[in-house]
Amino acid sequence: MINGRSVFVFVLIAVIVTGIIGAIVMHFLSQASPRIKRVYVVFTSHIDTGFDRPMDEMERRCKSIIDDAINKCLTYSDFHWTIENMWQLETWLSMTTKQEEVKQLFRLIADGKIEVGAAWDDVYTGFLGYEDINRLFYPAKRIEETYNVSFNTVIMDDLPGYSWALPQALNRSGLKYFLTGINCLNDYWGSGTSIPLKDLPFYWEGPDGSRVLTWISFGSYTEGLWLWGLSLSYTEMCHKIQRAIQKWEEAKYPFDAILVMHAHDSINCTLAVKALENMRRWNAEGNTPRLIAATPSDFFKYMEEKYGGQFKAYSGDWTSSWDAGKQSLLPRGTAMVRWARDHLTVAEKIWSINSLLYGETYPSDEFNDVYRRMFTWLDHTESAHTPDWFTREEMERDVRLRHKLANISYTKVKSLLQSGFERLVSSVETIRPSILVFNPLSWSRTGLVRIRLNETLFYRSFELIDTETNISVPYQKVPETLEIVFIAERVPSIGYKKYEILFTETPPVFHEKVTAIGNIVENDFYKVTIDANNGYILSIIDKKTGRELVNQASKSCFNQLCKLNSSGWTYSMVPTGRVSIKAVSGPVFGKLIVERGGSPFIKSEYILYSKLERIDVVNYFDYVAFGSAPHYKPVYYYIACPFNLDIRSTEVRSERANYFLPCSGEKHLPGAYKRLFYNQHCLDLNEGERYGVTVSTRQTYVSTLNDKMPSRSSISSRRWDPTEATWLELICSIEDLKKTTDQGVVRFNWEPSSSPILVSEYSIRSYQGSFNP
Repeated sequence: MINGRSVFVFVLIAVIVTGIIGAIVMHFLSQASPRIKRVYVVFTSHIDTGFDRPMDEMERRCKSIIDDAINKCLTYSDFHWTIENMWQLETWLSMTTKQEEVKQLFRLIADGKIEVGAAWDDVYTGFLGYEDINRLFYPAKRIEETYNVSFNTVIMDDLPGYSWALPQALNRSGLKYFLTGINCLNDYWGSGTSIPLKDLPFYWEGPDGSRVLTWISFGSYTEGLWLWGLSLSYTEMCHKIQRAIQKWEEAKYPFDAILVMHAHDSINCTLAVKALENMRRWNAEGNTPRLIAATPSDFFKYMEEKYGGQFKAYSGDWTSSWDAGKQSLLPRGTAMVRWARDHLTVAEKIWSINSLLYGETYPSDEFNDVYRRMFTWLDHTESAHTPDWFTREEMERDVRLRHKLANISYTKVKSLLQSGFERLVSSVETIRPSILVFNPLSWSRTGLVRIRLNETLFYRSFELIDTETNISVPYQKVPETLEIVFIAERVPSIGYKKYEILFTETPPVFHEKVTAIGNIVENDFYKVTIDANNGYILSIIDKKTGRELVNQASKSCFNQLCKLNSSGWTYSMVPTGRVSIKAVSGPVFGKLIVERGGSPFIKSEYILYSKLERIDVVNYFDYVAFGSAPHYKPVYYYIACPFNLDIRSTEVRSERANYFLPCSGEKHLPGAYKRLFYNQHCLDLNEGERYGVTVSTRQTYVSTLNDKMPSRSSISSRRWDPTEATWLELICSIEDLKKTTDQGVVRFNWEPSSSPILVSEYSIRSYQGSFNP
């Protein structure tokens, strides 16, 4: 009995002491935050399409998560839920057959119990172009019109940074707020921004001065779970709230309310309900700050109403290192989507004209479908890659579905373009075989035309007559492809020029305007000399100024293939193998064709034109010959181009959606990532506003001028410190050895059924004077 009493007394004392400590904690907390009175807690579920589950399974998971959220909103009067984006909402709609369930969801949205982010998905915004960044929000507008609801907020999570074009696109789309729970793993992986906590929320201003009220959850979208402990035991939560509030007080946060995101990857509402129970108890005990289950708009509206124009404004870009992911891992898909994106607007223009001229039905559903596929492909997850979670079949299924998005986008745009153009020209009267050249731009254009003829027509003798001037136009035949190539001059804006084929007894004679002899090709504008030993460029002479464009003192050769091994973050040069050179001269173009045996860098073409002031470079790579590498120890491949410009006075600007971004740091948010940069079509290097070089890329969009790639956590990734003006074009990365749950480590094809040959094309144009976009 003595022993029994002793145990009882011990337990009783323990309970009493625990209660006293709890009371002390509560009292301390109630006095801990004299300023912060409200914490708006946003319950949501972050979806990586493929990170946790293959894409098709993730769609079914979205359905069950939103079903659960509807049920919890109906069960608990104070429960609120946020659906991250339109992809999740439309996935749920496509899988919901009962109209009463659809009506119930939109009643909850109209009542403010559920909010939906107005973007299609959490995408790499650095990839987006002039039109598609606006189309990212079109599905939300259609939902608004269909179901009589409204959206105010864009929510993007996980990504550590975003394009400066985003606030302008949001504002012009009628969207007021931007919320992001950034991935803070390993110091934002060299990304993010150093905007202080005390400046949240802030107005993020776009290039045109338009703005959106922005909140960054620096603790990531999971902060409510781990930093605030809202779903842990009540005692643990109390301690974590104390530490979290202290951080905000120490930062001298000036307002009385903050926003906390409570989410994780593809979770349902179970943890949110646990958090809600803790929050109710906290509030019932009279503690401050008050914990409020809310939507993002609830928080933003409260802040606007109470504090009006007291928020600071920041203007600039903070696109992260993650945005290189598509180019790195999916180079063929990247090329297809970039082509589809650029030509989709052309097809839209043509079909708009067809609907006006011929009363044709505008294929809006087909265009919308392509945008949706491209945006879904552009999701911030390349593919199923959570370590040791997937079978081989699951991995292969996911990449097959993902690659299909890019492939269908590409083929659909080609079809829309072809059918639209055929209808457009169907009423053009011709008396001879004719070629029509259409210019979709808003200004007159002179450019290169390549067109394939049928074999009979190709081998006949003919002149090509510009019907506007009645002048015979020089052309050049390419027997390997049955193409003719010519320069179409001054094609009118949103218009066309017609070229008639006039058959002749003998072939017309055109003088060679571009000569290629040995290892030299030249025209009136440039002289290009290549190294016969490796096929790289030795010299580019700008004939107008006599200036050498190649930095011949650089350790890199011009158009040299380099390898970057992530194990040591050092560059090495890829062997060139056996080199042969073929020279082609002609009236329209001339080129040097370099073929390399025994090297993954199998071929290069250096092309000049008779009337175009540019140099085209076309490179071909054997992707299989690049070899293998573990998934988390990738090997990167770059093309190096050392320009003869003084880096100390050279400004580098990359073309982005609606602006050119100086890479040196101007027009970036504080602490933003600067090592890699992304371009829509071109980037410009200008030395002292006296002389410049513009480089345009077709398949690729990721570049750098830094010859060392530090680890993701290095603070140097936030500095702009290139040692020379050497442009490095990212071709791809190799990371194909993947561990599966059923077959161990396997070699994995990220882009199934793709050609092993990668193609990369870029153009160079020099000019005198200052930069002029």
